[in-house]
Amino acid sequence: MTARIPFHRASAIFDLIEGAEFDSLVKSIREKGQKLPIILCDGAILDGRNRYNACLAAKVKPRFEEWDGDGSPAEFVLEVNKERRHLTKDQKIAAAARATVEMEAEAKDRMEAGTLAPFGARVGKSAEIAAKAEGVSTREVERRVAVEKHGSESLKRAVDAKEVSRDDGATIATALSKSEQNALVRAGKVAAKEAAAKEKARAKAAKAEERERKGKAKRTAGGGGSKTDQARARREAQAAEAEEDAGPTAAQSQRHWKAITGAVSNLFKRLESSGVVNDGKVDTEL
Repeated sequence: MTARIPFHRASAIFDLIEGAEFDSLVKSIREKGQKLPIILCDGAILDGRNRYNACLAAKVKPRFEEWDGDGSPAEFVLEVNKERRHLTKDQKIAAAARATVEMEAEAKDRMEAGTLAPFGARVGKSAEIAAKAEGVSTREVERRVAVEKHGSESLKRAVDAKEVSRDDGATIATALSKSEQNALVRAGKVAAKEAAAKEKARAKAAKAEERERKGKAKRTAGGGGSKTDQARARREAQAAEAEEDAGPTAAQSQRHWKAITGAVSNLFKRLESSGVVNDGKVDTEL
C-alpha cells in the first residue's frame, strides 16, 4: 500500500471540503478525471488536498506538479484559492488569519535559517497582505489572528459557527487559559459574552492606570506635565516670589493689624478682671 503524501503546513489555510461537496468532487474526478494538478512543495501537498483525497476515494491516480517557488507558500495558497473558491466573508477572514499566522511562521523560519525572503514575496505587514488578498478588513483579520494563535480548538470552532463573536473570541483567547476558554464555550454564548465584557473592562482600567502612572513619572522627571502646565507653574512660582519681595499687601497688613489689636484688647480685659489694670492704668502695688 502506497503511503499517503503529507500536507504542507500552508495548505491548512483553507478548510477541507466535506459531505455532499466532497462526494460531488469524487464523482467528477471518477467520471471526467482530474482537471487541475496537485501542487507539491518539498515533498508535501501545498495545494490540492481536496483533489488528492478525492482521487484516492475515486481510485484515480493523482497528477502532481512541483511548485515554482515564486513568492511564499502561504501567498501562493491564498492566490490560487482566491479565484477558485466562493467563500463567505467570515470564511475569507478566517483564511486570511491563518495565512497571516503562516506568513509570520515563514518569516521566523527564514530568520532562524539566516535566509532572505523568496523572490516575488510581498513586502509589508502579514495581516495587511492577507486581508488585501481576500478583500477584507485588516482589523477583522487581526482579531481572528488572536483566536488562531491563542484560542483552543473548541473556541475556534465556536467562532467559525458564530456561537461566539469574532471580537469576543479574540478577547477570551488572549485573556484566558484554554481550559477556561473550553468551559466558556460549553457554558454558551451569553457566558462567553459576559466574560469578554468583563475582560475588556479590566483591560481598559489597567490601560488607564498605566497611562496615569506614566504621566506621573513624566511629570516627576520633567518638572511637570505638558509645556502649558509647566509654564503655568513657573508663572505662579514667579508671582509668589514677587509677593515675598514686595512685602505684605495693604489687605494683608490690615488683617495682621486687626489680629494684633484684638489680641491686645483681650489681654487687657483679662488683666482688668484680675485687678492688674484699673481704668487703663497698671496697679503697681500688686
